[in-house]
Amino acid sequence: MAEPPVSQSAPRDGRIRWWDLLIAFFGGTLAGIVLAALVGLVGVLIAVRYGYHPSVKSLTAFLRTSFWANQAAIILSDGGLLATIWLVARRRFERPLGHFLAPTSPSMIILAILSGLALSILFNGGNEILRRLLHIEFQETDIERVLEPHGAAQLAMGLAVVSLFAPFVEEYFFRGLFLTWASRGMGVWAGTLLTAIAFAVAHGHFYVHPGIQGFIFTFELFLAGVVLAQWAARTGTLRTSFAAHAAYNAAAVLFSVLFP
Repeated sequence: MAEPPVSQSAPRDGRIRWWDLLIAFFGGTLAGIVLAALVGLVGVLIAVRYGYHPSVKSLTAFLRTSFWANQAAIILSDGGLLATIWLVARRRFERPLGHFLAPTSPSMIILAILSGLALSILFNGGNEILRRLLHIEFQETDIERVLEPHGAAQLAMGLAVVSLFAPFVEEYFFRGLFLTWASRGMGVWAGTLLTAIAFAVAHGHFYVHPGIQGFIFTFELFLAGVVLAQWAARTGTLRTSFAAHAAYNAAAVLFSVLFP
């Protein structure tokens, strides 16, 4: 009897390789940008068909002022990233998503949510204290300003995207693939610090907000990354880190509405 053909697929041994991280993050980021650009192009072509005459100035102004366009861009870009992360995980795990979402107790979920809320209150309150005592000005970019919800519909969308979808994608990569790889090679605490640094740097606040504001925001995200990584590592599931992350972002969205 002839031998069955040898599978050429990558072994699903649960071991993340360093190049998996590069493919997931940079490949996923590129896929998300391409997806958002293609959908945007289709939207412009449809608008042209109905009499719209686009220009660089008008398109730039639209992106700087449209809440819904920016929310759509986040969904599409993070959607491309999520799909790529899942494809990479699928090569290493029999259950590419379920592997990272082991059940945990409701009490752990509640504690994680409370920790996320506490961090958000601490950071936002701390920034206000710094503003008043040290006269540090915290400036918003045009994109950050336009993403602030105005009205019930925008608040619901903002919470869904910024507080649920985006944190899930980030947890899947940083506390899923990345922390799994880093912890296996260098231990939990070293992996925690490495992923927290990457998490903080990836948000680009040091570039978007040059100076002391960018440093403060980056440091706050580093501390948040440490807490999120410890939740994932200590409980063995992304359910807790996602709960904390979602609560952290939800509080930030609500703060932007209550204290514009």
